[in-house]
Amino acid sequence: MRVITICQADWCNVGYNVAKALRIAGVEAESFKTSKHNFGYEEESKVVSHDILRYEIQKADIVFIMNSNTFCLELCKQLNKKNVYVYHTGTTYRRNPANMNEKFNPYIKRAFTDQTEFIGLGMKDEYYLFTPINTEDIQCEIKKPERKLKIAHYPSNAIVKGTPVIRNIFDELRRKYPVSVDCIIDEKQVLHPEQLDRMSECDVYVELFAPLNEGNKYGCFGVTAVEAASLGKIVVTNHTTPEVYERFYGTSTAFAIPQTEKELYDNLENFILADRDDLLEMKIISRAWAEKYHSYKAYGEQLKKLLYLS
Repeated sequence: MRVITICQADWCNVGYNVAKALRIAGVEAESFKTSKHNFGYEEESKVVSHDILRYEIQKADIVFIMNSNTFCLELCKQLNKKNVYVYHTGTTYRRNPANMNEKFNPYIKRAFTDQTEFIGLGMKDEYYLFTPINTEDIQCEIKKPERKLKIAHYPSNAIVKGTPVIRNIFDELRRKYPVSVDCIIDEKQVLHPEQLDRMSECDVYVELFAPLNEGNKYGCFGVTAVEAASLGKIVVTNHTTPEVYERFYGTSTAFAIPQTEKELYDNLENFILADRDDLLEMKIISRAWAEKYHSYKAYGEQLKKLLYLS
């Protein structure tokens, strides 16, 4: 049984990661896209022409359309593919879920999403399954924080990630605790290996604070948050629908999830004042959680069951 993931631009390398997770679980799986990603991932989906993409779709037994991509949906329709699934992620679906449901639901077998806030918006046979992370290759040495706590924020998109709010809170904390905290923000766009390297230097990583985006509920943690947890960091992020995560995974995340600016400030202040041994334990818990629930192996085995391939 051959599974492929397809898209045009593989945002956050999701298509590649899904296919690799399935391979680790013993499934024949490949990933294809039509344009290279500018984040410089160490490994990514094969970049192919439209003609090659059509050929690969024809050969596949199961097709996964990534990122709510309607171009790939039309290709599958033209080729009369039957076992087609979709992975709804990000802006395209968030802006108009009803329109996306209308396009995809009549044709697909099931819709998956890595965004908790999309559950309940009408996807066909919806299932929340967060993007797998390469925890096996993300090596980390988990250290007890020094007296001066290092808190960092490296956004891929400052507006979407709520960087102005985070910057203001960092400024307040620096003024109040000049000896006890080092708050770092860098909006420079870097390649993926460098992003992992700079995240590895902090104790606390603030990924996101943006409960709304373009007037729609947002604030679900992204790939970077789980990568930071894999690095053994205390992670602060938004998660406006934690009950959805708990329903599908049977546990809560390892994140701090403030819902207001005051809660964000209070969370960070509490970390600054906390016993360093307690913070070390939190860092260890972050890494263990990421490995147990969001590794390639964990994801691949779960998806294999959902596709009735095990």
